[in-house]
Amino acid sequence: MRACSCPARRGTLPISARSRSQGRGMLPLLRPREWRYRVAGGLSAGLMCAGTICWGGTSSRHQAKPGGAMSPSLSLALIGIVLQTAFIQCDRSRRYGLAAVLKGLASLAFALLGLWGALKGGQAGGASVASSLVCLGLACGAVGDVLHALRFVQPVKRVATHLFMSGAVSFFLGHVAYLGALVPPCPMPGIPLLLAAVAVAVVFAVLGPRIRLRGTRRASGVAYLGAVVCVASFAIVGFLSQPSPSRLAFALGGMLFAVSDTLLAINSFGGGSTTGRRVVSLSTYYVAQLLIAGSLWL
Repeated sequence: MRACSCPARRGTLPISARSRSQGRGMLPLLRPREWRYRVAGGLSAGLMCAGTICWGGTSSRHQAKPGGAMSPSLSLALIGIVLQTAFIQCDRSRRYGLAAVLKGLASLAFALLGLWGALKGGQAGGASVASSLVCLGLACGAVGDVLHALRFVQPVKRVATHLFMSGAVSFFLGHVAYLGALVPPCPMPGIPLLLAAVAVAVVFAVLGPRIRLRGTRRASGVAYLGAVVCVASFAIVGFLSQPSPSRLAFALGGMLFAVSDTLLAINSFGGGSTTGRRVVSLSTYYVAQLLIAGSLWL
């Protein structure tokens, strides 16, 4: 078919010229960067839904409502997922003020989910020490979320480094609280400690050259990653020694938390940040906290 020889309208460029001037091909839907974002977004949404259904379906068996109504724990989890998804969209579009608000609300959802589950599970004599420590860990995670989200907001951007480090400390304290709940019932604590040491060594052997941290900050990063991996390894060993839906949810949450923080470290200190990696990191993190909170319902 012959190309059209009609002149373009005044003030416009031919399609091909417009496409080249904007750095786009003739079919913008096929741009590789956009496909990466969509694949990452689809994967992340699938992870969040799968994580919720994983424990939500189990918990609903214990709290079924007449007429097939949705369980309260699953309802709160889905609200949190909607808020987290909206936060990720605002973060991608650089609306950081609204993103910080949405992030705070999403984090409040998983913190309330854990608290509600702890109180419901210990109705007779109140929440147990282990459940209280898990709730403390969730609360520390929520505080860390807000601090990390605020570092992009313009009025406080000048102290972004301090907000990031304060958020990391809050997350670290949260992991210490999780370990306080996981370590005492573990029958063989030496095994998860050994697994954690091997995992940290492997991660730094593979990613060490890419991470631009030196001195004290590098040592702090090793300590933080060690705490994250310890939570995952103790949760996995706890599940394998005494399988239960609650321990499975915590183990899955611990593993996803380790994946999320590894991606965060690469994005923040690896010399090359990508939107797709950040989306997956934020999503896997939220599923992790959701599963840990949901373990108190199972």
